[in-house]
Amino acid sequence: MTIPDLARRVDEFIGSSTDTLMGRATDIVGLYVHRQTQPSRFEAVVYNPVICLNLQGCKEVTIGDRSVISGTGESLIVSHDLPVMARVIEASPQHPYLAIIIGLDIAILRSLVEDVGTALAEQRQPKPLAASAAEPALVAAVGRYFALANNPVEAKVMAP
Repeated sequence: MTIPDLARRVDEFIGSSTDTLMGRATDIVGLYVHRQTQPSRFEAVVYNPVICLNLQGCKEVTIGDRSVISGTGESLIVSHDLPVMARVIEASPQHPYLAIIIGLDIAILRSLVEDVGTALAEQRQPKPLAASAAEPALVAAVGRYFALANNPVEAKVMAP
């Protein structure tokens, strides 16, 4: 599964709406897709803990005096509820901003910290908001997870 393949599938899943901003929940709790066909102004929002895989276009998220820009093929991770200013900076009707958003369970994150947190904390300074290139394994896993959205029976069996 590649980023362009996943972008095409998300665009097809959302459908042919002419709305400039279109978000859609899937049948899997906590799994959302987002399409935006034009850049936007900054909006104040509260992000919940999520991983957002940007499939096309570019988004800027600001917290205090720190800005994070996340473009095509990058993942944006939010570790806890966080008030931010966010805007899409690259999008058009021909090449909309497309993203898959997966809600993260704080209890599971905390248990991971208990299991491997010490080793990770020594490697890098933790940040509440971070963007980086999405590894191919992450893209493949998100693609498999998103594929469940089109199959309610498999989603019920396989989704958390």
